[in-house]
Amino acid sequence: MAAGPSTQRSREVNQSLPSQQRHEPQDNHLLPLLDSLPETLSTDILDSAPQIQPRPARAPISDLHFDARAEEIKAIWAAYATAPTGTATNDGSKLLLQCFHSVARWLGDMWWVAHDRWTGFDAEEAQKSLVYVVRTIAAMDCELGRARQVLQLRATVLPRQLRMGNANRNLCRVDVDGIRGLCRLTLWVWRDVLLTILTYRSEQEKSRIQDMLKEMVNVCGWAVLEDVRTAGLDHWARLASDAVEAGASAESTQNGRVVWHYQGQSISSPSPSQCAQVPYWTPTMRSSLPKLGEAITAQAVSLFKLRPERELYEMILRVARKPLDALRARLHQVLVNRAYSSPDAFAVALDVFIMAQQEKQLLSLLECGAHLLRPRDAATHQRAVATLGQHPVLRARALAMVENELLGLVRRMYAHLLAEFPGLATADGVDQIHEIMNPAVSDPARQRRLAEWLRGVRGSMAMPGSQPPRMPVSETVSTVTTPSVVSTLHAPPSEYTSSPEPVVSHAKREPANTEDGKRWNEWLICGSAILGFSETRQEVIRKTKELMPFLQDRETVARMIYWFVFGRLVRCVRR
Repeated sequence: MAAGPSTQRSREVNQSLPSQQRHEPQDNHLLPLLDSLPETLSTDILDSAPQIQPRPARAPISDLHFDARAEEIKAIWAAYATAPTGTATNDGSKLLLQCFHSVARWLGDMWWVAHDRWTGFDAEEAQKSLVYVVRTIAAMDCELGRARQVLQLRATVLPRQLRMGNANRNLCRVDVDGIRGLCRLTLWVWRDVLLTILTYRSEQEKSRIQDMLKEMVNVCGWAVLEDVRTAGLDHWARLASDAVEAGASAESTQNGRVVWHYQGQSISSPSPSQCAQVPYWTPTMRSSLPKLGEAITAQAVSLFKLRPERELYEMILRVARKPLDALRARLHQVLVNRAYSSPDAFAVALDVFIMAQQEKQLLSLLECGAHLLRPRDAATHQRAVATLGQHPVLRARALAMVENELLGLVRRMYAHLLAEFPGLATADGVDQIHEIMNPAVSDPARQRRLAEWLRGVRGSMAMPGSQPPRMPVSETVSTVTTPSVVSTLHAPPSEYTSSPEPVVSHAKREPANTEDGKRWNEWLICGSAILGFSETRQEVIRKTKELMPFLQDRETVARMIYWFVFGRLVRCVRR
């Protein structure tokens, strides 16, 4: 019989709905039945359908008994807080062990609920229970570390139906060792809860996955996102390896061991692929695993937008599905947008673009935001410039940046010198040193005249009681000189060697071992990695001599340094 107009209209409406909202039984059974009825009867049935009230959705069943479990754990902690300390620590150990087993049993209930009551368990209660478990585990770990106790914390976790005597014991059980093992089990259960929601629950509940992941990050930190899919396998493997290398005991190396038993098989060290493809998952759950990965990546990206970090950037690329080019470009755009918001964001952007070899982005950042760099960002700044120097087109810009940094240090040091030797700013002082250092002048006369010149340039404008500069002039002068000059500054001039004052400690000081001297050497090393730096270095030396023509040779520099250092010491001793 041909379909009537009413049933045809209903079929068209049903077919136009999204796949998840279609009523397959209606399309396959009800409408063919209506087509076989007289048109008047089928029309009456369709007209009365809107009057049928939908059955209210059944409220989720509370199988986790959150209130009872939480009260049980609170009672254990209350007893632990009042337990005697000192010699009678056995009671406290028993209570910690009791708390460990209570948490393990609770995780078993969560595991059972996630896999036996796919559509009936309360997802919010499961999330709240897992958060409470994580905080309890953290409290136990803190207490064990504070009390320096070594306990054999081991438990066998069973689904509830096994503990209730069900004969089907091939489903799953887990043997857990230590606090780390309990953490891994928690991640395993948490992942299964999320996967069950993504597979079997309503779209409204699926939309809460991001909120659940965010709450997980708030409790455990963003690094937990990488451990969700493998239940912390890689993290525990690193901890176990470090413990073995450090010569830890066998008991401590077992902390974190988890043995899974399923259908007669025991897996003590599951591979990442086994952690990501669990045998007891249904085919539908396995097909939802990419959705969980996408949700984890989306959560990590949202965190990266709020606060970019290089470690978070690397983690996102590890957990995301390939291809990564589009995601990497998206993260780079986030860095560009946030780079100028704070010095921290700027340093992170530089660090990431160095790692990604993004020379053009580095150049743009350095030209527009170098003022955001802090002293502690010097190493990142230098690596960025060195990276630019490896690009043939940008090499000249990199050398110009190195030259600018070196000359900036020179100007800063010159200002410190003038604060202690104000006479250096006058032309007379410079002309005198040229005349003194004339080779025609005999050595004894030069020594005497040089000492007089130093007294003149230092004392001509000095005010009595003036504060010394922040950076000692010995450090200033030695920093701006060439390495050949600095190498001769480890011993005072001969006129000071017979001084009765204890000046040995000053003579042994390494003059170039200062903050500015360190930065000077670091920029020299940075520049030396760039082709063509020798010409830049000579240009810096030439401009330094133009700015400070009194730096004639190593003898002048040495006397300026030790006149300042030992002269100040003598004045202090005489007072």
